[in-house]
Amino acid sequence: RPYSISSPATERAYYEITIRKTQSGFVSDYLLKKLKVGDRLTSSGPAGNFYRVPDGHGQRLVFIAGGSGITPFMSMLQTDFAKLNRDYSIDLIYGCASDKDILFESRLRKLEKERDEFRLVILP
Repeated sequence: RPYSISSPATERAYYEITIRKTQSGFVSDYLLKKLKVGDRLTSSGPAGNFYRVPDGHGQRLVFIAGGSGITPFMSMLQTDFAKLNRDYSIDLIYGCASDKDILFESRLRKLEKERDEFRLVILP
């Protein structure tokens, strides 16, 4: 099963992935319950091409995410956060089934407070 990296693209010391427990999830169960600090994992290379192209995507972006689909957006937001200015902004519309399903809420709220150029809309 593919997992998206949720840490900034500029991070080289580690990679952060977001794992959501799923009913009868073989891999998620292992990663959440049995994996320990120091365990080694083998991974295949990146798949797909879901990333922002600064020169081609303009200066006002709207990200639309649902549930755990927020993970690649977190990577992009954290990578680009320092670059946001009055000529460049991001609106994130994030839908979740319920309040308990909101991932990264405190980090997203912090980004929203720190920058006028980032707007967050969470839809239950």
